[in-house]
This record gives sequence, C-alpha cells and structure tokens, in this order.
Amino acid sequence: MCHPSICPDLGYQCYQFKQEQWGYYYKKYGSGEWRIVAGTDNRFLDTTTVTGNAVKTIDINKCQNFATIVLSEPLTLSDTVKGILLSSSPVSQTTTMATYNTTNTQGDPLLTLSQGGDDACELLLPGYTKRDFLCTQPVDKQKVTADFLGGDPIIGFVVQSGAAQPVLFGVTGLYYSTIAEAQAAQTNDPTAYRYNALVLPHIGNIATLGGLDAQKIATAATPM
Repeated sequence: MCHPSICPDLGYQCYQFKQEQWGYYYKKYGSGEWRIVAGTDNRFLDTTTVTGNAVKTIDINKCQNFATIVLSEPLTLSDTVKGILLSSSPVSQTTTMATYNTTNTQGDPLLTLSQGGDDACELLLPGYTKRDFLCTQPVDKQKVTADFLGGDPIIGFVVQSGAAQPVLFGVTGLYYSTIAEAQAAQTNDPTAYRYNALVLPHIGNIATLGGLDAQKIATAATPM
C-alpha cells in the first residue's frame, strides 16, 4: 500500500496488505467513480439506491495518510447534514475524543478514544510525531479487520459562546502492532495501537482547495 520512498527521511514501516484482500473489495464493490452520500445514519447503504454528490477531486498527502475530498457541488445543509469546525489546537492527553463504532452497527454509534503513551507509540512506529500522527490506545473488543482502512472522523468538543461545540480533530488511520499477522490485517489484535491523521496540519490546504477562509472553518479554542 505504501513505500518508504514516500517519506525517505522518516524511515517509517509500511502497512502491508495481501493482494487477495484488494481483490475481495474489487469483487464486492466493483470499479466506478467516487460519490459522497450525506443525510443518513446508515453506514451500509446499498449504493445502487442512492445518488450522492459527485467528487471533483481528491487531494492526497501520502506522507501523512490524509486526503481532502472536494465535491463538484456543495452539500445541502439541513437538520441531518451539518458542518463542523476543524480544531487548530493540539490534542492533549486529557482531551476527550470519539469516533464511529465501526464494529457494531447497533447500539452506541460512538467509541471513546484515548491517546497512547509516547514510549509505546514510538516503539511501534518510530518517528510517528514527525508525520503529525495521533496515536491512540487499543479499545475494548477491538477488531483490526473490521475497519483497518480507517477514514472515520475523530470528534471532540470545545467551549464557544458558553456552549459545547463539536470539532474535528482528525480521521482514523492504520493499526500497528508487534504481531505481524495483525499488521497484515489477517487477525483481530486487541493490542494494536492506531495511528490517526490530525486535521491541524492540513487546515490551510483544505481552505485553499475549497476556496474558503481558514479562520472561518477552524477554531483555536481549547478542546475539552
């Protein structure tokens, strides 16, 4: 999936997938264009029944595992489709964070995340901070194979105008572990740490791609 030449000065280890895994996804979903569907809490929609919004371009930062998707037309905001501010503040060890509970399609849709210790995170992925990654600890009933590609939002809250406001810290990323099979996403590994992409280093680029004012899409308020 990746190659050390992308970031030669970091010498990071790559997350490897076997060819048959990609073949599975191609057979299941087929080829086609990217489209974004918003306004539903169903994360497993039959794509043949929805139209979605066409994608204009995808800007990919391979070194930091972060992509910005630009739509051909703006999303229509409503009671179920809302914007979210990007957090331009560092995430501390005490910051409350959550992401989607991908392994459970019923019940609580969110999963609480906690940062990993610097020593453990550095041991499994040396130089991870140079790539602006957020290292999070294993969670209860973690299943590496259920969401090994990542891409789910990492959400927190800040206090603005006397009220709690949701903010986006980043997106979930890849799992790393001392167990080789888990790195190949062949087994569920409850000890694997996750290395997520922070949104902070990309705010300026997101604003440029979208023709937006960076100060209007981000907040420097201290996360809760």
